[in-house]
Amino acid sequence: MDKEAILLIEKYLEGVKKSIKHLSKEERKDYINTIKSHLYDALEDQKGILSEIEIIKNTIKDLGPSEKIHYMRERFIEFSVFTFIQIVFLIGVLFSFIPPLTISSYISEFLKILSIFLAIFLVINILLSSLQLAINRRSSIYKKIHYLQIILMAINIVLFASIAILIKVIK
Repeated sequence: MDKEAILLIEKYLEGVKKSIKHLSKEERKDYINTIKSHLYDALEDQKGILSEIEIIKNTIKDLGPSEKIHYMRERFIEFSVFTFIQIVFLIGVLFSFIPPLTISSYISEFLKILSIFLAIFLVINILLSSLQLAINRRSSIYKKIHYLQIILMAINIVLFASIAILIKVIK
């Protein structure tokens, strides 16, 4: 392998190691091995197409700066947990309508409208979460999206509570 490519890989991995000091020794090892594997897989996949140094430079560019790579991992985990909670929340609302409700059509329609708004706000929140993954945490748009998500979640909680109260009162 090209010495320049090896040096570039080592330099990148050193930067990653510095940025993930807060992880346990085992997590750091796994993390470094995953990135190393990704870099060497790229070398193997693109062999003969580009020079080794170009392949490594492109792969590192795709991964992002070594000092910020752990933020992407943390943001992905946050996104996954947040999305999971929202999906469970949505399923709970949808399943709350499975038993037939013998109620007036006005209340039934009102419950349907509340559920539709709840579902729409949850989907918007999930989309905003995925958008946040691509945005720098320090940017003002990131903070605005975060505040919008908090507002949407507050609305969702109120809608969910309203639906639950209405169903409880009706039964």
